[in-house]
Amino acid sequence: VSSSSASANVSSGAIASSSASGNVSGGNNSIVGGLVGENTGAITSSSATGDVSVTSSVSPNNNNVSRSFAGGLVGQNGNGGSIDNIGTITSSWASGNVTGTGLALAVGGLAGDNSAGSFITDSQAFGGKVIASTDGSAQSQFGNSVDAGGLVGYNQGTVQGSAAPSLASSCSAGVAFSCAGGDVKVGALGLAGGLIGNNDGTLLKVFASGAVTGAAGFPSGNNGNNHHGSGNQDPTLLGGLVGENTGKISYGFATGAVGTLGVAYLEAGGLVAENSGLIGNSAAKGAVTAGNNSTAGGLMGNNSPNNCVGCTGGTLGTGHSELATILSSSASGDVTVGASSFAGGLSGTGDGSFYDTHATGNVSGGANSL
Repeated sequence: VSSSSASANVSSGAIASSSASGNVSGGNNSIVGGLVGENTGAITSSSATGDVSVTSSVSPNNNNVSRSFAGGLVGQNGNGGSIDNIGTITSSWASGNVTGTGLALAVGGLAGDNSAGSFITDSQAFGGKVIASTDGSAQSQFGNSVDAGGLVGYNQGTVQGSAAPSLASSCSAGVAFSCAGGDVKVGALGLAGGLIGNNDGTLLKVFASGAVTGAAGFPSGNNGNNHHGSGNQDPTLLGGLVGENTGKISYGFATGAVGTLGVAYLEAGGLVAENSGLIGNSAAKGAVTAGNNSTAGGLMGNNSPNNCVGCTGGTLGTGHSELATILSSSASGDVTVGASSFAGGLSGTGDGSFYDTHATGNVSGGANSL
């Protein structure tokens, strides 16, 4: 199937106890999913097992384009936050590989995009991998950004569970929380998370166990991008649960390893790479590693209020927050970085706030690291 879903391109009704197994692919400005392309209805107790891919040939200098979405079950859940365009996914799952190539993409194991006002409840992605390849040498981290998540690429809605998981949980079909179990990999300057690539919504009772890796970023100013990173970094963002969080996370848990030793210009965190939102009652235990000129922390790479004027734009997510505050959370993974880097048991850098939060992992760095 090309440039459509294996079941339906757009669904505004109800789909229940349904499944699809075909592979799906799309090109520029595509919304592709293993079961449905775009969902503004209700999907319950349904699944998809086929592989999904999208390829974009967007020019690096053209920021006036529509993003493409690819998801193992649904390409886009909801559309724009209007009450008439809200989608819900409940007790459903996907197990295929999801692959994105190019710029202006959001790819996820279950859904590429979960729009403001839309809901994903007690749903899972496992068994497959999420891979986004980018031409990072010319990418801006917004506009033509690439978001890759084990469950959802870009979230402005709500992803939630009925019961709280823990660091001892595992992800499989039918568990009473939303989760992702597959590995996630992104190209240079991409945003990758074990559960969500980029979160501006609400995450409640969620879990991720996949390893999160990415290609090296670049020195600051290498391609006009100074939105993320510290000092001389234009980094690739990697988080065990979320790549970038400008939303709210409560009872979120991540166990996968994050980053790769020897890969430079990374911003990596056991839970979140870059946080300017609100996080509570959450934990991470995966080891966090990065090469030279990187920022890494057992819980997050950087925890700072968002001072990027005009970066949000458009519709704000249902959980949008600029508090950069962490409450009652913990990190237990070791943190290792190369030379000229920043590393911390909780956070590599940042001027946000921590309350009742602790770290127990070892921290080590190369020459001239802090």
